[in-house]
Amino acid sequence: MNAALLMTKAAWAQCAATVDAIAACQARAERAATVADPGDAR
Repeated sequence: MNAALLMTKAAWAQCAATVDAIAACQARAERAATVADPGDAR
């Protein structure tokens, strides 16, 4: 039971890290798009 709980916690931690990485990547992509097309920045 304890091992399963630890594995679940590890899986959640990994999932959260992945979500953070995806969000950061999306933010970078949005900034890059804004820089590439300054007309849309307004």
